[in-house]
Amino acid sequence: MKAATLLFLPAVFSLCFTSSTAQTFTTLESFEALETGNIENSVVQWNQARTEYSIYSAAANEFGQVTDGKKALEVRFTEPLNSWGQDFMVVLSPEASATLRQAWESSDPHRWWIFYDLTFGSAGANWANNPFWVGSPGNASYGDQVEVNGSWDQPVTGAIELDAIRSGAELVPYEGDRIALGFGFNSDSSEAGTVWVDNIRLLDTYAPGFKPTETVLEGFEDEAFSIVQPSSFEIFPYAGIGADDEQVTEGKKSLRIEISQSGWTTGATLDLNLVNEVGDVLFKVPQKEARLNYILSYDYKPVPDTGVSVSWFQVVTSAAGVRLTPEFAGGAGRTYSINLGTVDWTEPPTLNLITQGGFDGYVDLYLDNVRLINTKGDGTAPAAAPRITGASASANSISLVFASEANAAYTVMSANDPALPVANWTPENPSVQSQGTSTTWVGSRPASGPRFYRVRRNQ
Repeated sequence: MKAATLLFLPAVFSLCFTSSTAQTFTTLESFEALETGNIENSVVQWNQARTEYSIYSAAANEFGQVTDGKKALEVRFTEPLNSWGQDFMVVLSPEASATLRQAWESSDPHRWWIFYDLTFGSAGANWANNPFWVGSPGNASYGDQVEVNGSWDQPVTGAIELDAIRSGAELVPYEGDRIALGFGFNSDSSEAGTVWVDNIRLLDTYAPGFKPTETVLEGFEDEAFSIVQPSSFEIFPYAGIGADDEQVTEGKKSLRIEISQSGWTTGATLDLNLVNEVGDVLFKVPQKEARLNYILSYDYKPVPDTGVSVSWFQVVTSAAGVRLTPEFAGGAGRTYSINLGTVDWTEPPTLNLITQGGFDGYVDLYLDNVRLINTKGDGTAPAAAPRITGASASANSISLVFASEANAAYTVMSANDPALPVANWTPENPSVQSQGTSTTWVGSRPASGPRFYRVRRNQ
């Protein structure tokens, strides 16, 4: 039996689809069970004492800050935000912690991602970002940061691949068996502002019956490459020295970009129009929510010249919809990943590779293994799951339209929480007979509150 896409029915009718045949979201924290009076059980101040916390109600929701359910976490700054800091930790429940730990310890490549929704009040700022960690202080992951990119007073989604932020340290609980997620902030605000956090969730991009495939778009093995072009800095082919050369992650060669200044500079560009594979995905899968199993990645490693000290260094990949900037890892190699389900690309963009940092001298930036991963690219799918293709609502009823197969029967189920096990969903109709390639089901609309629906093919 296979579940179809989910339908979310809130008090004001709208749709939110998530394909469960290709990937699955699991809620880690949506703040629904918290009240302002008991918030300290799950929200703990970290190294900074510049924030206050409360639970925000969807009854106000002037910017759409509540993206799931009826509540979100409100974070108020007591002064204008003008410096980087580790502000607070969201301490997950033991159950959510166990789910996250299982994903963290998985060896499946590019499988697991943390998503969360962030609404940043403008507060007179020109820029802002949100560093994010997994794990307790002293044992946390790399602190990669989500960029606001001008999207003030509206929810943006942070998407962070677990593979990319593991630092090699053990995942240590904050308290008992509860794991902490760390949030920091930085901006050039002129006012004491507010941010809201909601819907922290774990994405599994794998699907039963499938294995990932990986296509190298550019490995820099041929010195006639054109996908990367110089901008402000010179670029050179690099031939690795032996099998253990850390400046090469695939094959025998990589690309070297000679960074000669520390300010915000576009050093080179990566033109995705020069390869066919990314454009093929965007053409074949135009709805970004259906592209969550496609991941664009590249490896990089900064190496300072002899005698050059680096206190911090960033590679900022700039393109429409791209929000993640990895943290400097003391010269360790990093992987940068873009989930194509998070960007509204209709055609392949040119990625601007921007660098900045705290150093005086030259830093070589090695780039290698530009690749496209399809986490369900190899294998045969189980029996096709029904796919919801339309929905409507009246005062007393709702209608679902879903793709179906001839001579098949389906069950329509509902729940007020999509994270509930399927066994705990309520069957609305256990025997909906196929009407051909498209089937319509009509049921009663709930009196109040949100409601999620799924359709399952009966065996």
